[in-house]
Amino acid sequence: MEIWDVYDKDLKKAGFDIARGEKIPTGYYHLACDVVVRHSDGTYLVMQRDYEKDVYPGFYEVSAGGSALKGEDKYDCVKRELKEETGIVAEEFTEIGFELNDDRQYICYDFLCVVDCDKDSIVFQKGETVSYKWQNKDELIELKKTGKIVPSFTGRMSKYFEVLNVGKKFKVTVDRKLGSRHPKHKEIIYPINYGYIEGLIGKDGEFQDAYILDADVPLDEYEGLLIGVIIRLYDEETKWIIANRRDYTDQEINEAIEFQEKFFHSVLVR
Repeated sequence: MEIWDVYDKDLKKAGFDIARGEKIPTGYYHLACDVVVRHSDGTYLVMQRDYEKDVYPGFYEVSAGGSALKGEDKYDCVKRELKEETGIVAEEFTEIGFELNDDRQYICYDFLCVVDCDKDSIVFQKGETVSYKWQNKDELIELKKTGKIVPSFTGRMSKYFEVLNVGKKFKVTVDRKLGSRHPKHKEIIYPINYGYIEGLIGKDGEFQDAYILDADVPLDEYEGLLIGVIIRLYDEETKWIIANRRDYTDQEINEAIEFQEKFFHSVLVR
């Protein structure tokens, strides 16, 4: 029998636990995690659910995950679930998402894990998965269009799917030029050009925002490659990094956007 710690809405342990299947008191939650596995060659691990599952039989999951056992934190949970469901042993995980779900009463942390394992070494969890495949970005986008990925995953991970556009070219309309002040927070002066991609709607319902790295003069518009996505973990928005150089280091990108992202819990995913 699985025993879970119970958490309050402030993400703190409530001081009592429950067994899996027991009703969680209103206003409390259990801890869970999911992890996207990306191979060093750029492909993603896709697992197919057992056809005997009561929920979404035969559907695909672009993740491994589950509920944390009593005493586990989110990192203990994700490491154990990844090993149990795929056989992959890993230590480094990048947090890329978070959801507090009142209806299903869970707190779920989403992670990315980059591996260099033998791609034929994946194992199945009896009663849970029946097959697997490694898919590139375009194949994963097509799979998403079929509607055969478990819906709760695509909902929570919608921000991560933006990363699959890395390497594509986009045109940015600049509305906050290098040297200008933030329209609301006048103390912020833009050290780089910043704008939006017209026609592309972000999670916040507005045009997708973008930082431009390649220019050292104020611009009206710019066309360049998407080289990374800034995911704000506790915010609906994402910010795209546009440039025509693809050799910027993570440190260079983070330093260029630190003037604004320092106010958020943000992570760069490429």
